[in-house]
Amino acid sequence: MGIKKIIVVFLDVATDTLIARMKQRGDSPEKIENRLKNDDRMFHEGEIDIDLLIDASKSIDEVAMEIVNYVTAKAA
Repeated sequence: MGIKKIIVVFLDVATDTLIARMKQRGDSPEKIENRLKNDDRMFHEGEIDIDLLIDASKSIDEVAMEIVNYVTAKAA
């Protein structure tokens, strides 16, 4: 199997857009609040090194393609 590398992808999106998307998929208000707090702690306080930063206001297909392209380039 070999060693697998973990790639950390940060999807940068406005908070109001993030909340709307979470509500749309049925997340509870408590889950949304916890997610926002956790994201802030993890990504804005420097606890995680980010490999790839993506503007997630784009379409799902565009975001997915950016990730695929990044992973493919890293594997080469």
